[in-house]
Amino acid sequence: MKLIQDLLQRYWQPLDAGFRKFLVFLIGALVVVIIALASLNQPSAQVVPSQGWQALPSSPKPAGLAPTLVEKLLVHVVGAVKDPGVYQVLSGARVMDAVFAAGGFLTNADQASINLARPLNDGEQVIVLALGQSDSQTGSGKPALINPNNASAAELDSLPGIGPTLAARIIDYRNSNGGFNSISDLAKVAGIGPNLLAKIKSLVTF
Repeated sequence: MKLIQDLLQRYWQPLDAGFRKFLVFLIGALVVVIIALASLNQPSAQVVPSQGWQALPSSPKPAGLAPTLVEKLLVHVVGAVKDPGVYQVLSGARVMDAVFAAGGFLTNADQASINLARPLNDGEQVIVLALGQSDSQTGSGKPALINPNNASAAELDSLPGIGPTLAARIIDYRNSNGGFNSISDLAKVAGIGPNLLAKIKSLVTF
């Protein structure tokens, strides 16, 4: 402490009063600058949000599935199958599905007599022939009648005198007019005349 007093008396007191004030101001300004520079060199504090407050991403909701209307078909399976009868199958089913629904083929079934890959139509009759059986007869020996109101194009085409063109016309007519009530109604289809009606009269049913 005495050393500081001696230094002040030896070097500070002899100075002019105005010069002493200037030195005080200069020293104060230097102190302020030093403090400012020191604060700039310090890394700025980062605020880290608490994990408990972080917004969690919402789980994506599964897209709503529109209700699907599953259409079902009724088919009549007869012939060389284990359990002949009327069965319900899904829309888009094939003949093979109807045969399997009826228990499958009997050992004497002529599997090549039917197109298993053909799509089914509602209300149709699936006929499985036995080996050696005529393609126009069922197991009972009676003709396999075809209903023009629900027969497929292939079944209509199997009738004598009805080719693919007339089969398509029959289907178009029944779709537009609600079907047929008798053999005479088939004459309303362009291309079907009396002679053709006579050929198929015993082979169709309504």
